[in-house]
Parts: sequence; C-alpha cells; structure tokens
Amino acid sequence: MRNRKNDLAQTEGETRMNTMASKADFDTLKKEATKLERQLEDRVGRYQQLAQRITNSTAGPGGSSNSYGNAEGNNGSLLLEMGSIDSSGNGNASIKSLLDNESKLQKEINRLLNTFQDHITIQMSKAASKTQHQLQIKRYREILFDLTADFNKTQSNVSRKRDTIDLFSGRSSTMGEENGEDDGMSHLLRERSHIDGSINAAFSVLNQAGAVHSDLRQQRNSLVGIGGKMVSIAGNIPGVNKLVDAIRSKRGRDDQIVSIVIAFCICFTLWYLLS
Repeated sequence: MRNRKNDLAQTEGETRMNTMASKADFDTLKKEATKLERQLEDRVGRYQQLAQRITNSTAGPGGSSNSYGNAEGNNGSLLLEMGSIDSSGNGNASIKSLLDNESKLQKEINRLLNTFQDHITIQMSKAASKTQHQLQIKRYREILFDLTADFNKTQSNVSRKRDTIDLFSGRSSTMGEENGEDDGMSHLLRERSHIDGSINAAFSVLNQAGAVHSDLRQQRNSLVGIGGKMVSIAGNIPGVNKLVDAIRSKRGRDDQIVSIVIAFCICFTLWYLLS
C-alpha cells in the first residue's frame, strides 16, 4: 500500500510538472507571437505610408491618376509630368528609389507573414492544452487575416501605380523620339479603361447582391421571430386548442347527422317508388 501511494504521488507530481512546463512553453510562444504581431503591424503601416508616397508621386498636377477611366481626359497633365521626370532625372530617380524600397519591404512583410502563420499553426497549436489557449490562437489568426488583407489591398494599389508609371513613361519617351501619336499605347490605355469599367460594374453588381442578401436575411429573421411568437402565444393560451378541437368534433357530428338524414330520405324515396 505504501509503495502504491508513493507511485500515485510521483505520477501526480510528474503530471503537475508537465502541465507547468506546457503552460510555460505556451507563454513563451505567446510572447513571440505578440512580437511578430507588432513587427507586422509596423511593417504594414510603413508599407501603407510608402504606397501613399508612390501614389502622390504618380498623381498629375490637375488631378489624381487613380483610375484609367479618366486617362483620356487628363493625358496631357500626366504625360507632361512623366516627360518632366524623364528630362530632369531627379523625379525618375526618386520614384525608382520608392519602388525599390517597396519591393524590399514587400519581401520582408511576406517573410513575416509566413513566419507568423507557421508560428500559430504549428508551434502554438501543438502547445495549446486549454480552451483559453485555443481562444488566444483564434485571436492571433484573426489578426493575421486582417493584416494579410490590408497588405494585399495596398499591394494591389501599388501594382496599379507601377503599371501607370511604366505605361506613361514609355509613352512619353516614344513621343519624344517620334513626335507623333503612339497608337499602340493609346490602344493599351483604352483597353485598360474598358477593363476598369467592367471591374467597377462587377463590383457594383456584387454590392447590390450583397445588399439584397442582407435584406433577405433580415426578412427571414423577422419571419422566424413572428413564428416563435405565434408558437409562444399558442402555448400560453391552451383554451384556444380546446376550442378548435370542440369545433372540429361538432362539425364531425353535424356531418354524420346530415349523412344519416340523406340516406333515410333516399331509402324512403326508393320504398315509395317501388311500393
């Protein structure tokens, strides 16, 4: 008996030590996850600021170059700007420096995102032993999703600005050499404008579909609520069910009486005709 008690005590001690070690490991991983989260927030914020600088550097003096749908109207200002950049060299070097910094920061953010995802999915998931740990992992996954969405959105904007620079810088150099209209570049601009118009129309349709879906869900919730209230009212007033049953039974008796009377009349008629 004494040996059995000693074995149980030793087992409980080992279990307690393993639990404490697991908790310590998870706390260490949580600190590393928080550190990665702060680094990602800082890098994504810097990336958004850099994207804003690139956007401002590619905007024409008469307006913004956010959409190719307005490219036909403000070609002059944009081409003048790109021409001045090519002739001076300072603006071209500045934009090139911004794009180089953007590429380096983009690679660093992608590396941090992959590291953060592996840290949450592999290391923290293995060390999680409580429901509280699972909730914390879920929170970090939501943070990772939000940061990835913000980064992808900003990255797509930067890609469009990079295309803008490539298109207009190429067209300005061609105009400087040939002193004529570049039909190929104009065709590209018109095609890009049509594509952007189609994308905007698709987004508009999607937004309308989302609004309709939201309205239908609200109506469904309203109908479900009304049905629940009707069930509750029917349960609170049991006399209504009794009254309905009484009406049904009385109607059944009346139908039986009418059927007997009709049958008697038919039999009497037949007896009278045959006799």
